[in-house]
Amino acid sequence: SGMMLDGGEWGLIHFLPGETKGGRDETVPLHPRAREILMALPASPNHPDLYFLNWMGRPISRSSLRHAFNEARKRAGLEVARPHMTRHTTATTMIIKGVPISIVQRILRHRSASTTEVYVHLLPVHLLAGMSVLAGKTA
Repeated sequence: SGMMLDGGEWGLIHFLPGETKGGRDETVPLHPRAREILMALPASPNHPDLYFLNWMGRPISRSSLRHAFNEARKRAGLEVARPHMTRHTTATTMIIKGVPISIVQRILRHRSASTTEVYVHLLPVHLLAGMSVLAGKTA
């Protein structure tokens, strides 16, 4: 896919136009470990900042990425896992850890907060925390 990695300290990944669902030019941060792994990959002589390349040095196809994901899923012993599930896990984990929904929205590249809210399932602990605030107690 057309994704470029900013080698700077922030570890931003840049999605090229036409490579996102909305066809927009987007930049989002990477998890530090993901950035570390990508920075360790050999650079392409033709595209030094372009990652996910095939053996010929061209951007890898979506079907090849899907295949690689499925192979990793099998090695991990997971019966069901899809790449999109990683978005759900990321969003849910960030919300649980207190990241504001507006930040999660930007990371997921959603135009609307209501789209992001689809990923956020309030856990009983959050509901109890909300009621504790009403009761004048800290959660």
